[in-house]
Amino acid sequence: MQGFREALGYADLLDLGFSGTKSTWWNADTKLRLDRAVCTPSWFDIFGYAKLVHLPPSDSDHSPILLHASTIPLPQRTRIHRFKFEAFWLQHHECDPLVKQAWHTDVTGVPLFRVATKIKHTRNALDKWQKAAFCERQQSMLGIRARLEELLDARVGNDIQEEKKGLMKRRQNLLSQEEVFWKQRSKITWLREGDRNTGFFHRKVSNRRRKNLIKGLFDDDGEWKEDDAGLEKVVSDYFQKMFTASELDLEALATTLSAINPCVTPAMNAQLCRLYSGEEIKYALF
Repeated sequence: MQGFREALGYADLLDLGFSGTKSTWWNADTKLRLDRAVCTPSWFDIFGYAKLVHLPPSDSDHSPILLHASTIPLPQRTRIHRFKFEAFWLQHHECDPLVKQAWHTDVTGVPLFRVATKIKHTRNALDKWQKAAFCERQQSMLGIRARLEELLDARVGNDIQEEKKGLMKRRQNLLSQEEVFWKQRSKITWLREGDRNTGFFHRKVSNRRRKNLIKGLFDDDGEWKEDDAGLEKVVSDYFQKMFTASELDLEALATTLSAINPCVTPAMNAQLCRLYSGEEIKYALF
């Protein structure tokens, strides 16, 4: 598998994933996923909504696979904005002072309430700040590139050279932020900082997002649910059933407890169960 991964990386190929059974080949002792579909980044840009399905097995020991090459996007559900701390914020000189200022807001109440309120206040401050500081990152990049192209045709001079150096420095900072942004979303940690392979990170994000997309779920009756109401009911019923206590088998409980050797002696239990005395309350409070 290591050689196979290296071959995919050398040819810049992406695994399209699958839906269905986990294995496509089996014998008496082993089940494996031998049959796969891979593609180039240019093919994925065209057929970004392709889907690979493992079909039911037939007489062969290989299960057939079917590739649906689709350019039509799936219906998008309403996305709820969730706060995420971006790693590239740390490269901005305003981030640390903003966090310190937001965290030192005076809050009254019990310690746990104060901590939760400070976290909420800091999150809101960072969310508001990043919208103003980074939403125009792409526009800034385009403006810098356009100005650099203008300077190529200008007469060489000290002022032109200084402006060029300043623009190049700003461009490097924006590229570093862009790299960290996509690297955080792609969950790739083995590439060295500074490689600036943003196209690679972007493809990994797109592929990961496609694989993690939940198209539908089966309910307890085996019915396929794709709409929001059906998915919500399947998920809520699952966790409600998981965290709801079932009826106790008192006989089995008594049998289990009888097999446990208690560490608390009857004398210790009597001391723990007796009422508090006035002297104990006074000693505990004062």
